[in-house]
Amino acid sequence: MAAYESLKLEKGMYGAPGKSFTQVLEGLDPSARYEGTPLEGLDAYQRQLKRFGIHAGGPGSDRIEKFFQTGDSAALFPEYVARSVRQGMEQADLLPSLTATVTEVDSMDYRTIASVPTEDDRSLKAV
Repeated sequence: MAAYESLKLEKGMYGAPGKSFTQVLEGLDPSARYEGTPLEGLDAYQRQLKRFGIHAGGPGSDRIEKFFQTGDSAALFPEYVARSVRQGMEQADLLPSLTATVTEVDSMDYRTIASVPTEDDRSLKAV
């Protein structure tokens, strides 16, 4: 039996300080274990959806009730809502199409540096 099939899911996993539900799952069932297998490319949350036979997107998606068939599968529902909301926000957001890079900052302060060359710096000189 693969590790993802035996994980005990509970709502307390959402309360881990500084970690998302998916990060907690990845800690228990790292994606690196699945390289070269049919599950490669799925994150820990997606493997749990597969475990419970929940199809959460596209044609033939399951009804919401499928999440609540067991206590373990019910723990997946808040992450489904969070991902759906995030996906909707990203589809309506043009900013990712306009930005070249994004910097995640885990502090109250972020300072950039800038190059402000003088006229002398911009002129061509003999080498």
